[in-house]
Amino acid sequence: MGMTNDPLSPLRFLVGRWRGAGTVSGDPVTAEIEGASGEDDCIVLVHTTHREGAADHGERIVIRVHRGRTSAFIRSGSGPEQRFQSVPALVGWRFTRADPRLGFFAWEIEPDGPDAFRERFILGEDAAAETVVALRHTRA
Repeated sequence: MGMTNDPLSPLRFLVGRWRGAGTVSGDPVTAEIEGASGEDDCIVLVHTTHREGAADHGERIVIRVHRGRTSAFIRSGSGPEQRFQSVPALVGWRFTRADPRLGFFAWEIEPDGPDAFRERFILGEDAAAETVVALRHTRA
């Protein structure tokens, strides 16, 4: 089993332990990510965000190739799983989802040096776009 034909190989740097800091809706937060290779060659991220005075927020993100397209399946807490599709990005990776009720979402990952990356979660499009999560993670 060679990794040369692995469409997720550029994202495999996410496997490992990460510590992050940044903001969620303007409030300072810290975060931990545990990244692992899962079954079917997917990447599984367990993402926990800590905000002072609030309960920890957990997400499970599975990045995999599904029907020939790279997708991120995001489950927040005990909520339903949401599928984000990979779309071209100027730098790094961008996964988007359009929901008829909730609107447009984008999750972005951008490398920041050899042992760090930036992560953003954006609501809305174009002039209405609002970055609600902005984190910088370093390898733990």
